[in-house]
Amino acid sequence: MSVFENPHRRAQSAAPPAADEVLAFHRSLPGYEPTPLREVGGALLKDESNRFGLPAFKILGASWAVEQTLRERPDVHTLCAASAGNHGRAVARAAAWRGLRCTIFLPGGALPARAGAIASEGAEVVRVDGPYEDAVAAAERMGEEPGVAAVQDVSYDADAGGPPAWVIEGYPTLFREVAEQAGGPIDLVIVPVGVGSLCAAAVRYAAPAKVIGVEPVTAACVTESLRAGEPVDVPTPGTTMAGLDCARPSAVAWPELRDGLHGTVTVTDDQAAAAVRELASHGLAIGESGAAALAALHELDVADQRVVLIASEGPTGRMTIDGMLAQARAHLHRVGPQEASEAAAAGALLIDIRSDHQREADGVVPGAIYFPRNVLEWRCDPASEGHDPRVDSLDRPLILMCNEGYASSLAALTLQEIGFANATDLDGGYQAWRAAGLPTERL
Repeated sequence: MSVFENPHRRAQSAAPPAADEVLAFHRSLPGYEPTPLREVGGALLKDESNRFGLPAFKILGASWAVEQTLRERPDVHTLCAASAGNHGRAVARAAAWRGLRCTIFLPGGALPARAGAIASEGAEVVRVDGPYEDAVAAAERMGEEPGVAAVQDVSYDADAGGPPAWVIEGYPTLFREVAEQAGGPIDLVIVPVGVGSLCAAAVRYAAPAKVIGVEPVTAACVTESLRAGEPVDVPTPGTTMAGLDCARPSAVAWPELRDGLHGTVTVTDDQAAAAVRELASHGLAIGESGAAALAALHELDVADQRVVLIASEGPTGRMTIDGMLAQARAHLHRVGPQEASEAAAAGALLIDIRSDHQREADGVVPGAIYFPRNVLEWRCDPASEGHDPRVDSLDRPLILMCNEGYASSLAALTLQEIGFANATDLDGGYQAWRAAGLPTERL
């Protein structure tokens, strides 16, 4: 981990382009709604885990870049792009909206889940035998074919213009939403970097707030470029923050990054994983790249500052157990021991799913039903031959209790999925019940 202060920063001389047209465009798209701004750990967190039904912010830039591309080239019938996952899926979705064919190039190390998600949008997925930069080159070559347009979010040519610049122009909607939701001035915005497009947009549109970028220690291309004073390549041996695994910043984004970033923070995969777990404890399912902003916050002294974290993505690759837990809890109104006791007295069923060993060692709650976890759904489902008549209605509130309140959350979501809309679980499990001094007894 390191914190680097940008020695090249200077006052921005050019006013940013007007964002009203972009915002109006996004509001015209099917399913538009602002993503939530949440309070987490003393900061505000912009949760981009569900933007137009996709698990990242990228569709804002991709949709605008496609709009601009088609205004200039109405003959286009096929879109292509390189991606580590999220941008490619966004381009594929934008292509589907327009009835266009789409090909997405992925680096060789991209997870199968990311490839599958892109294919689910109707795109052809092509893996290159190399890193992300090789995928970029392959997309550029295809974009030279008649009727094909490469909608890239990166360019290594500072004078390229076109889609990489339009992608940046598509991101002010995110920061307009933040300004409206925050209810007051923001002092600092922490943004995951990657090739730098979102960070460049933050510099341009989040002013006068300071902007700090966050990168993996193993892919700190913007940090090293700021250190050198010009874009440089860095080795990329790999990181779980797949959306930030970039060897060189975009030349289109570089001037804004050089002149406007206050600095960068690099974080390890372990720090990102810890941030994912911390967010999961708040019921938020955020991927490693998005959680990097929270990991960076923990390395900064931000006393008395109003901070916004850009959680740029939800889980987009392999689902971790922490991600599954966060997704489950997002659907639950979890109850504490006292609320569970009162609900049981009013007719809710308290269902103990702990192991026999745990029940024998620690005791049980008087009146609780015991269903072993491996038969829970069969005991509850009225359509099952193993149904227990004590679960007499799909409308009956069910409160699941495991030992510490983890497995019960996953199980409660399963019960909701088979029709028990009022299923939930006991926060902290049996141990929280016992610690609260509520009745227990020995078997």
